Amino acid sequence: MSRDDVSREDAAPLWQNRAETQSTILSHLDAPCQPTSQYWVPFTSRATIDPTHNVESGGIFMNAPTALATDKVAMRTEPIQQRSSERITRLLDAAASLIDDDGIDGVTTSAVAQRSSSSVGVVYRYFPNIQSLLRALAARNMERYLDLVWKGVEQSGPEPWSSFDSTLDAFIAMTRDEPGFRALRFGDVIDQRFISPELSNNAILAREFAAQIGRTYDFEPDETLVFHVEVAVEIASGLLYRAFQLDKQGDERFIETTRKLCGDYLRTHIPLPRS
Repeated sequence: MSRDDVSREDAAPLWQNRAETQSTILSHLDAPCQPTSQYWVPFTSRATIDPTHNVESGGIFMNAPTALATDKVAMRTEPIQQRSSERITRLLDAAASLIDDDGIDGVTTSAVAQRSSSSVGVVYRYFPNIQSLLRALAARNMERYLDLVWKGVEQSGPEPWSSFDSTLDAFIAMTRDEPGFRALRFGDVIDQRFISPELSNNAILAREFAAQIGRTYDFEPDETLVFHVEVAVEIASGLLYRAFQLDKQGDERFIETTRKLCGDYLRTHIPLPRS
């Protein structure tokens, strides 16, 4: 079976059959790949978005033209080694720094090469174009954000939705402190489906949050729960964009309104027991 034969139906929901799905997709990754094939890209905190393709948790299907260039399918001929991962990290760090200094339009191949003390050839070795580099940075942003979210969940109390505040605070911290995040976020400022052609960036987040709810309370999230989580994510996304639009530290009025509106919505539409 080629990777073109892998349909969306083969991808179980993120909260179902993770191990089985990963095994299936990884087997496809070992097969020869055509430029237009479909393949698996990890994005959660338990997955590493680098050339080693170390999948330990959930992910999404992407088509090759819009997928992360850091996946081994898009790599050139250099063997996958630790130094490859380090080079990619430097390139992404350089792009994030440039975004802070000059905005997204300031990210060019030559600027990234100069900022990372690399050559233009090194940039092209890993990223065929600037969009693929920005997509990799957006995916790393999501990975780092979700890592903060899961840490907050682990430290939250037993009260229903007690982890909501830490989830919101993680996004605020990323916007204030993570280089390039305020402008790029998860790529939604460029395209609402910047990370995956099949799901919006907020839909990806909603499914990850729903999966975490299912794991915490030991049940399988249904479409209604996912819908309500996605509504809350959309509300928060819009209000927090406005909160940081003119203020690098965030307008507290919009931040606290987000906290109240989303918190009330989730508690009303998804009542949860004490954990």
